[in-house]
Amino acid sequence: MKIFFLVFLLSISTRGEAENVREVSQSAYWKLLLHYHQGFFGERSEADGPGFFLSPEGDRDPLAELNADVSAFGDNGFRPVGPLHQHPQCAFPERFRFLKEKLDLNVKKIPCPDFKAWKDRFNPKSITLVFAAPYMGSPASMFGHTFLRIDSNPEAGLKGKSDLLDYAISFDAVTESDPGPAYVINGLLGFYPGVFSQNPFYLKVNAYHSMENRDLWEYRLNLNIEQIDHFLNHLWEMGTTYFNYYFFKRNCSYQLLSLLEVANPDWNLRSRFGPMAIPIDTVRAIKSNPDGIQKITLRPSLIKIIQGEIDSLNENERRRFFLVKDDISRIQKSDSVKTLDTLMDWQKYLAMTHSLTSQEAERKIDQGLLVLRSEQKIQVSSLGYLASFENSPENGHPSSKLSFVSGIESSNDFLGVELRPAFHDLLDPDLGFLPRSTLVIARARTSFLFGGISRLRLDDFTLGEITSAPPFSRLLKPLSWTLKGGLTRPLDTGCLDCLGEQVQGGGGVTLMVGKSLSLTSLLMGHIEANQFFDRFNGEIYRVGPGILIESLLEISHNAKFSVSFEHVRYFPGADQHFLSKLEGAISFSFQKFDFRLGSNLFISSMTHFESADFDTGIYF
Repeated sequence: MKIFFLVFLLSISTRGEAENVREVSQSAYWKLLLHYHQGFFGERSEADGPGFFLSPEGDRDPLAELNADVSAFGDNGFRPVGPLHQHPQCAFPERFRFLKEKLDLNVKKIPCPDFKAWKDRFNPKSITLVFAAPYMGSPASMFGHTFLRIDSNPEAGLKGKSDLLDYAISFDAVTESDPGPAYVINGLLGFYPGVFSQNPFYLKVNAYHSMENRDLWEYRLNLNIEQIDHFLNHLWEMGTTYFNYYFFKRNCSYQLLSLLEVANPDWNLRSRFGPMAIPIDTVRAIKSNPDGIQKITLRPSLIKIIQGEIDSLNENERRRFFLVKDDISRIQKSDSVKTLDTLMDWQKYLAMTHSLTSQEAERKIDQGLLVLRSEQKIQVSSLGYLASFENSPENGHPSSKLSFVSGIESSNDFLGVELRPAFHDLLDPDLGFLPRSTLVIARARTSFLFGGISRLRLDDFTLGEITSAPPFSRLLKPLSWTLKGGLTRPLDTGCLDCLGEQVQGGGGVTLMVGKSLSLTSLLMGHIEANQFFDRFNGEIYRVGPGILIESLLEISHNAKFSVSFEHVRYFPGADQHFLSKLEGAISFSFQKFDFRLGSNLFISSMTHFESADFDTGIYF
């Protein structure tokens, strides 16, 4: 009887342990550590490197991975894991900590000197999320970029330290040196491996802030020391794997969220994103948690600091700056401290445009200028120059937009709908975005005609549209440019529902008239294909040069007005075929809503018509 009772108790204990193991394997935190995500075909890990799993089924069976890990953690004759050939306890310290706590593992802890040395270098006190503003000079940076900084405590006996010496954590695609088209295609299809890396923060500042002149917005996260410890444990585990890199979803920002979810699982960040994860939206996701962010600060780009310094100069100081900036030998002892400081920053900026670091650029500043400045004992604070940078980018409009459209085209009324998954156009409010810029991906517009004719049609599918129109000034002389490709209706064929392929682009300059009105002039080129073109030139394609002139008036922070004129001459048949377009629109934005009224006139050698429409947009 006693033997039967002991066997019964043992079976209950074994059954209870098995149920506990199964429960832990299905826990949200264990699945976070394995990077599981619910997809169309079930739940499985997003990690693509085989070294991340100790079970052959570990990427799709969390119980199998848990059992394999528990077995490996107590195995002295272990199979080496990862590039450092570590014991499993050392390769997966956060998994070991979690399972030892939840399952009360009676396992001897193995010393991990490599992991300890790596972890000790951080001496962390907080973690900061850094958002680098969009940069139109690189396809991978047009939406902005995010990375993390691990803020360390000052060394014993010191009151403070420079955050430039802290470590930045980023997730980057390993792209090697592929040409532009291959780079875009591979990035869209996930053909690049993505890995986590760490570098001194000053290298990031040099690359983004100094060389590319991007504002860096810093968001100190509300994480305690225990949460930061879990974060670092899991960051070390990332060295055993890689993730296929997708530009629009599993990108630099999305994968950082998986690390932060380990630090604070209650934030529940990744589940908020569908097919796209845009960097600034990941900042919004963190900020949407009541305790997500402690503090926001701005590290403005050097060129913005210089522009602010110039704005603060009086008329004589400004005249002296522009007189001397290209011939430093003309400086005088009578030049003010503010003028000298602005000149030094300008020389530093010029040096960094040649890919020099901030420290290297400072050594390029003219020695005579430095001596003259050193003779002045006055210190000038730059804080006054930063007053206009107080609006942080996550407060801008959401990245996606759904619009409902009504209007009239010639004798036909129409109702339509437009979906823009990303990201911003010229008439959207600029808070958080580059002024006078457009970056649109996969915009589709369809409408139903009624009145003189009744039919459903696809008006436009824009695969991508990019416009950058920085102002031409005495200080900077940038090029304005635009590029667009997709399917659109050729307005001069007389066909109401025909679609043709189109690629157009151009370059020119933008001038500012006052602070609110810009004038952009571009030389354009068009390539179009449509079966209806052979009606007038015998070919299914046409190409044509053109000119685009556009004015944009910022009435207020939430209201804009634009007028544009474009004229195109087409080949073949350029001597007889042209298309002219006159378009005007006004927009008003209120929180997450946008209202637009537009009017258009199209004249060609074959036809002409007018249209007007009213759009109601919802940002989401």
